[in-house]
Amino acid sequence: MVHSLGAMVQSQAIPARTNELGVIQSFLEKVILTGRVVSFDTLYTHPDLAQLIVDRKGHYLIRVKANQLHLLQALETWFKDASPFLQRDTRIYSTTTKGHGRLVQYTLRATEALNHYVQQEFH
Repeated sequence: MVHSLGAMVQSQAIPARTNELGVIQSFLEKVILTGRVVSFDTLYTHPDLAQLIVDRKGHYLIRVKANQLHLLQALETWFKDASPFLQRDTRIYSTTTKGHGRLVQYTLRATEALNHYVQQEFH
């Protein structure tokens, strides 16, 4: 999916007796990742996928939930309790949408200050 175009540019069938994790790595190896941002849901919060993207000069946004509990707790602690000196490099993007009778707020917090930590803990 190319979000800026609002179009699906490639898809791949998932063979029987596997799931998306069984084919995502080979799928990503066929896609040009240099300078591109790959976004994943929590199913793909996996160190091998993150490393593949970085090795191919891409960037990633991956949701972190309880499937990576230690990483989740570390990130929650960072964004809640980090010193103001370190937080100055944190970027926060937020949007609120209304739909299906409710308001939903999405917040993205990003920092490069955690790169070394995440590499050590996530791998």
